[in-house]
Amino acid sequence: MEGWKDGEWKGERKGRIKGLKEAIEIGLALKYGVEGLKLLERIRKIVVIEKLEAIKEAVKISKNMEEIE
Repeated sequence: MEGWKDGEWKGERKGRIKGLKEAIEIGLALKYGVEGLKLLERIRKIVVIEKLEAIKEAVKISKNMEEIE
């Protein structure tokens, strides 16, 4: 039972990370177009949920790409 819970937790975490990356990608594309998508190479390497959430929020409130970097 414990292995199943661990697997479920890992699956949820993986799904959350994937969702955050997709949200960031959409936000960058809508707000900054092709230029914004250049940041994705670095963002795709991030696996810390808190960092991804911070980036997602930064995309929403940023006035330029430098603020996100």
